[in-house]
Amino acid sequence: MTIADIAWAGSTGLIVIAVWVETMTDLVRPDRWRRRLHDLAGGALLAVASLPASFVAANVARTVWPVLGRTTPSTVAAATDHPLLGFVVAFILWDALGWVDHWIGHRTRIGWVTHRPHHGGSSFNLTLALRQSPYPLAGIALLPLVALTGVSFETAAIAVAVSNTWQAMVHTQARLPLPGWLEKTVMTPATHEVHHDHGGVVNLGPVLTLWDRAAGTYCAPPGHPHEPPHHDGQLQTGFRGGEGVATTVADRAHA
Repeated sequence: MTIADIAWAGSTGLIVIAVWVETMTDLVRPDRWRRRLHDLAGGALLAVASLPASFVAANVARTVWPVLGRTTPSTVAAATDHPLLGFVVAFILWDALGWVDHWIGHRTRIGWVTHRPHHGGSSFNLTLALRQSPYPLAGIALLPLVALTGVSFETAAIAVAVSNTWQAMVHTQARLPLPGWLEKTVMTPATHEVHHDHGGVVNLGPVLTLWDRAAGTYCAPPGHPHEPPHHDGQLQTGFRGGEGVATTVADRAHA
């Protein structure tokens, strides 16, 4: 087993454990257990369905990595060969590419086809992290671009694993107190819930808020940053390329 395999396995394990713990906590609540079981079952099926394509994407990247790496200027390759610097470069570039992929996922029809399963849960909770597309276009098309920086595949894999773990955890219903500077720098559960509440038009960044602030798509969560979610509705519409307006289950219930 390689370092890349260990990183991805560790990330997957942490996400599964977190999803299970949060789901078990909800099962004791009579007003949520049915929906949560439905969310868990749907998320688990989508997660399993996405495994073959994810395996292909990872191996495509592993195969083309040395070829693309040889095109990197020697001075850049020498700098990114340092594990820590290479990790930072890979993490930031992957995050920027993730913002682009997320934008495409909500602003184009083909992008929405691949991203829509993620917005199909009944409420905002960690089971959304399991709802991955069976067609991981980002992994196939974007991950190899990180190789152009000269970063090793193993270092990039660790950066992607850390990023994916954070992206999964921001779907939790828990609201943990974080330092103000950190809440302004990275996506939090409260910040990412705004993304789901507004049909994907804001807060598209995977981890860093930098890209949304630069693009004018950042939206701070309403009220106190640590307050619990203001409703238990989940977006069913998130395509913003046309005239459609995103709505929540709660909105439709009052229509």
